[in-house]
Amino acid sequence: MGRPTKYKIEFIKEAENYLSECKNARKMPFIEEFAQRLGVSEDSLKRWSEAREDFCGAIGRIKDYQRLMLKRLGLKSPAVIIFLLKTNHGMVKTDRMRHEGK
Repeated sequence: MGRPTKYKIEFIKEAENYLSECKNARKMPFIEEFAQRLGVSEDSLKRWSEAREDFCGAIGRIKDYQRLMLKRLGLKSPAVIIFLLKTNHGMVKTDRMRHEGK
């Protein structure tokens, strides 16, 4: 038997508030920053997400917005554009060989 959990149902609302603040400030959200705000470790957030579907959804929305922000920022880099095309759209570089003969 371990220590009692520090989890509170209010943390779902805290996650939504954190995400709203990041969106309004056009700032990148970080799970680590949210964990610090709650005074817990990132590992605690992971455990709570695995155990509680509603909390998992709130953390997932933070991660989704972070991914969107990273993609938007990455559009300034050709390497990121190539990566996104490969991973999200199945566009893979291929070598074409020309065979000639009789």
